[in-house]
Amino acid sequence: MAAEKARLAAWLAHELRTPLNCVLGYAELLCEGLAGGPRSSCLTDAERVRDLALHQLALLDDVLDLSRLEHGSVPLRTEPVDAVRVLGEVAAATLPLVERGGNRLYLAVNGEGWVLADETRLRQVLLNLVGNASKFTKAGLVALGASAAGGTVSFHVRDTGCGMTPAEAERAFRPYQQANGSIAAAHGGTGLGLAISRELCERMGGALSVESTPGEGTTFTVTLPVAASPVIAAD
Repeated sequence: MAAEKARLAAWLAHELRTPLNCVLGYAELLCEGLAGGPRSSCLTDAERVRDLALHQLALLDDVLDLSRLEHGSVPLRTEPVDAVRVLGEVAAATLPLVERGGNRLYLAVNGEGWVLADETRLRQVLLNLVGNASKFTKAGLVALGASAAGGTVSFHVRDTGCGMTPAEAERAFRPYQQANGSIAAAHGGTGLGLAISRELCERMGGALSVESTPGEGTTFTVTLPVAASPVIAAD
């Protein structure tokens, strides 16, 4: 039954992408056409339609990603990745999202480090974790960090948000479930982000773990194998 539901969800997601892409295309054309004139309610409405279409496409991508992962059809290319650079890029990309909730973003990196990972998928995991931290934190702190120990590199995403009980933390990794339903309902989402992130980490030879205290905050840790720094040939 679960497999049948997953196949149905993937089929629906695939079928809905085409009309949503059409909606997005028309909304972007409207935004471009109205952008040259004075600011109007029409432009605001067009931007709202565009943003909603982008949000829905992101949700559909989650459904398709999980289906592909379950069927082993997500190709991964692991190679040495500069952990410091990726963290900096994620911090820059998510700063507006973090600040939207009145939060501060803190970036801390302990020296240099290279990790064996698929860079695109690693970035996807970290973006999802920071997005989650921003969603459940208001007027607080979201911190990103990385450190190397032994044969691994650990990426940490910490927040001072609402936190979770052990049962909620365990439920958060189940597909189509949210750790805190009442809070998540106000923000939307599929409940797939953490399930996808954990599966991607394991596929890259690592792990995704969580520590959380209700009322104090949550820390997600991505642990991946360390990689030797690539040798750059001299000119």
